[in-house]
Amino acid sequence: MMVGVADVERFRRGERVVYVGQPVFDGIIRPGDTGAVVKVEPGWVFALWSSGVHSVPPATLRHQATLPPRQLDPVPGDPAWALVGRRLPAPPDGRPRDPYWEQGSHPDVVERVWDELGAVVPAACRAQANGSPVLAHPASGRIFAKAHGTQYALWLVPEDYAAALAGGATTSMTWTGGHVTDLREAAGEGWIWGRWQDRQEPGWLVRAFQALSAR
Repeated sequence: MMVGVADVERFRRGERVVYVGQPVFDGIIRPGDTGAVVKVEPGWVFALWSSGVHSVPPATLRHQATLPPRQLDPVPGDPAWALVGRRLPAPPDGRPRDPYWEQGSHPDVVERVWDELGAVVPAACRAQANGSPVLAHPASGRIFAKAHGTQYALWLVPEDYAAALAGGATTSMTWTGGHVTDLREAAGEGWIWGRWQDRQEPGWLVRAFQALSAR
């Protein structure tokens, strides 16, 4: 059956979706799994799931309601707050800053952290720390992903951290102008700079969330 254009146009890049069809890909995607749309073609929606990017028919998806980002208070002992920095002043007209465009990070980076990687963990993880877009555990407030200028940083469990470093991930970033941010020095072990890797990063984030849930 031909899928109508209107059916495909229901979904847009970055939107959070829930899978409501039968298990596919030998159970890689199951009913209730959440993902983020990365591309739409006639008859297919490509979404980033915890196992990577896979395509499914539009009829097997529904939109997931998103919660407004929580405003985090500093968590004693959470070294990630060293990356957060100070809250930016309010605009002259007093309105709230747009988190995608006006909180110090590139909108594509915020979309990556909140709308793509954030789709594989509970929606309540989406938060702001001094305005900065982050993913943080909804119970403890511990940060495990952060938009940072034109880059983003991820906290990984020890096994994934070792594998990421062995695979070429870095903890040091040299910015335009020569300033260096070393995540080991700023936030401790476990943090790497993201590399837009859809085959690995969603799984890393799921395991990071699970590890923080067990604490």
